[in-house]
Amino acid sequence: MSKRDVVSWNAMVAGYALHEIYTKTINFILQMQKEGINLNSSTIVSILPLIGQEKALKQGKTIHGFCVRKLPDNKDVMVQTALLDMYAKCDYFSYARKIFDRMALKNEVTWSAMIGGYVLSERTSEALSLLNQVFLEGSTNLSHTTLASVLCSCAKLGDLNMGKQMHSVMVKLAFMSDLTSANSLLSMYAKTSQINQAFNLFDEMIIKDTVSHSALISGCVQNGHAEKALDIFRKMKNDKIKPDGMTMVGIIPACAHMAALQHGKCAHAYIIISGLASEAMLCNSLIDMYAKCGRIELARKVFDRMYKRDVISWNTMILGYGIHGLGKEAISLFCEMKNGFNLMCERGVLCSVRVESTRILNWEKKFLEGSRRLDTRARATLSFCPIYSVLLVDLMKRHESELFRGIRVLERVLVVVRLKLRGFYMHLLVETECIQI
Repeated sequence: MSKRDVVSWNAMVAGYALHEIYTKTINFILQMQKEGINLNSSTIVSILPLIGQEKALKQGKTIHGFCVRKLPDNKDVMVQTALLDMYAKCDYFSYARKIFDRMALKNEVTWSAMIGGYVLSERTSEALSLLNQVFLEGSTNLSHTTLASVLCSCAKLGDLNMGKQMHSVMVKLAFMSDLTSANSLLSMYAKTSQINQAFNLFDEMIIKDTVSHSALISGCVQNGHAEKALDIFRKMKNDKIKPDGMTMVGIIPACAHMAALQHGKCAHAYIIISGLASEAMLCNSLIDMYAKCGRIELARKVFDRMYKRDVISWNTMILGYGIHGLGKEAISLFCEMKNGFNLMCERGVLCSVRVESTRILNWEKKFLEGSRRLDTRARATLSFCPIYSVLLVDLMKRHESELFRGIRVLERVLVVVRLKLRGFYMHLLVETECIQI
């Protein structure tokens, strides 16, 4: 182009920002200024979301300063909303809230940005407080996005009353036909243990997608209705709705809960066929499922083939060994994770390593000595873990000097004996028929 005006430059900046190419976007802004092209409100609104996403607070403050100094109308609603959204994404809520409170005019995007920022940063109480302010002001500036964010907060806090209020608001504003809002409401009911209301809402929904089914499946599993979760999965397949990773994250624990090994194997096969086998979350669920179904060797195969393991992967595998009474293998695996050792790892091995035979008394002594070296904070956390107390008493009873300390630990918590019988029980279960995948 022989001649380029501000609209041309803005188009390029918006394109780079839309595709999240941060470096080129910033370089384009600098080049734009060098050629004497002044930034306008459209330029600012285009680049601020990308700056917030990159959490580039320093650059965001620079843009804010430019708005105050250079823009003729720095009270523009779109610019102010983009600024507070940027600060919220950068976890700089003191500035975000100041901008929000000083705005004379707020639209639905403004409210959504502020409430959504609180939710994303897990400031759920502030999000609900701001929503109450909306109701007190009699404002109707509530969008689908705002309601979805609020429902997410209600689910995290377990605030069923606020969730029901949101349900009423959605009905009054005719938002129930919006799939995103309906899915958020469904998830809220499921996570607050209102599984019957979740089923009623699911049945009333005209359009259902993968998210709808996944939310209900997860809710069933969380509330102990594993068989219902499998029924929903079958219906989902019959309706030609393709399960995704989150669906399988819900289904695999259902198989583990029922100790349905054949169902779990079919789910595993589907994960491989769908190209989801590299997902750490799914692999962790598979390890847990195989361990609880009595196939610890298959759990170890999944663990060994994982491309990237997180702390949950290690803890789940160690816990699996503990369930099966393989104390030596559990401690051996724990020794492999000495790099990056932390409290979560320690709790995993302490809660799972059950040394049942005096043949490995040396391992017991090493473990016992390690438990004594726990710092006060770790011991305060772990001493209230029931399985940990069972472990300590089990080990300490073989050492007379530690017997009374074991009894004191036992008195502080409710001892869970079910774990000791689980390994024997799982080997007696009969495999049920395979899920039709």
